[in-house]
Amino acid sequence: MNYIEGIYREPALVLEAIIVLLSIEVGSFFFYRFIKEEQRTKNFMVLAWALFFFAYASMTLFFIFSDYFSPLENRLFFVNIGYCIMALGALVFTFNAERELDQRKHILLLILLALIIFLIADFFIMLIEPYYLAILAWIPFIIILFNYLIRAFSKIKEYRSHIYGCFVGFLVFGIGFAFTIDLLVKSLGPISRMIGNITIIFGISLASWQFIGLPSLREMDWAIQLKNLILMHKSGTCICEYKFTKDQEEKDSPEYIQSMAGSLIGITQMITELIQSKEKLEIMDYQDKQIIFSYGENIIAALIVEKDLEIYRKKLEKLLNEIEVIYKDYLEDWDGRTEYFQPIEKFIRRIFS
Repeated sequence: MNYIEGIYREPALVLEAIIVLLSIEVGSFFFYRFIKEEQRTKNFMVLAWALFFFAYASMTLFFIFSDYFSPLENRLFFVNIGYCIMALGALVFTFNAERELDQRKHILLLILLALIIFLIADFFIMLIEPYYLAILAWIPFIIILFNYLIRAFSKIKEYRSHIYGCFVGFLVFGIGFAFTIDLLVKSLGPISRMIGNITIIFGISLASWQFIGLPSLREMDWAIQLKNLILMHKSGTCICEYKFTKDQEEKDSPEYIQSMAGSLIGITQMITELIQSKEKLEIMDYQDKQIIFSYGENIIAALIVEKDLEIYRKKLEKLLNEIEVIYKDYLEDWDGRTEYFQPIEKFIRRIFS
């Protein structure tokens, strides 16, 4: 006799096979995305998610074997293996999340590690039902996950719709997983397993889809890496030069003025050459900094930063869209008078605040 019997056996088995395939597909996508990223911009949270979904797929495979194909007396052995694999996946995720959050003491990681050690010990001595330990192991994982999402929500407003989606997806995923544990299956019957599987599929799909659009938390420090912004008309005339440096003494120092004057002249010449050649250069290294280019219908923007971050492209796109709409009539037949564009600095401060 197996753990899952009756009319729900085949439908539940099909749904759990879908969960395995979906988890492997999502994990493979994250892993492929990680290895394709440039070394200097690698987001290890993407790798953590890949390993998390691979671990979840492995756990579900062991659950399938234990509940549908193994004798009931051997079930607990395979269930424990599944829980141990999933706990290791959560451990890797927690380590990377705490590193992204700059939590050097790794308190939640140590708590989770202690629970995993106890879970492995219980694998041999069978002191407690494994799902109780699995529930406890999920607690530090959930804490670090929501801490990660809350930090991202408070710092990177351009991605808040993705963060909402992640939050809902993980909430649905957690509810679905709760319906599949032995405690609820024994109380509600096999229908609980069916409901949980359907909910898990929806939660995984939503959470992974939304997380794909999230940047690394390293981008939370984007503001302190801004240096200068140059806006040029398609005719080759400079519309605006904006300095993000907040230190007034640094801005007024002769060394800073001389250095930036030479840099801006060189960058302006490069933008002029880009306009003439119509080449769509996206980014380039310049001295010890990087220049990110963004193109509107009538304007080219060059943003000078310490290092390339995805959030800069979103902000440049938003800035150029606003300027192109508000100054459309001036830009199409511009006579070279810059007084029209004096309010542009207000847009820059608002978008890059």
